[in-house]
Amino acid sequence: SQDGTLNRLMTDEELYDTVLQTTKNVETLTRRLEPILNDVRVAADKVARDPSVVIRGAVSRKPAGAGLKTGIR
Repeated sequence: SQDGTLNRLMTDEELYDTVLQTTKNVETLTRRLEPILNDVRVAADKVARDPSVVIRGAVSRKPAGAGLKTGIR
């Protein structure tokens, strides 16, 4: 139909550009979140295996978030 989503994307350049930019933003956000989510998974696994790691981490002199982060673009 002429009022359908695909037709509007093909005929409305501004709408197309907006959808394209939104898609790019989501891709960038996903890449940036990936290392953070991996850190959370590792931390959750450590706590599940040894809950006392939380106490040791709380009394450690190492600042929160310290450590090498990889994969950030």
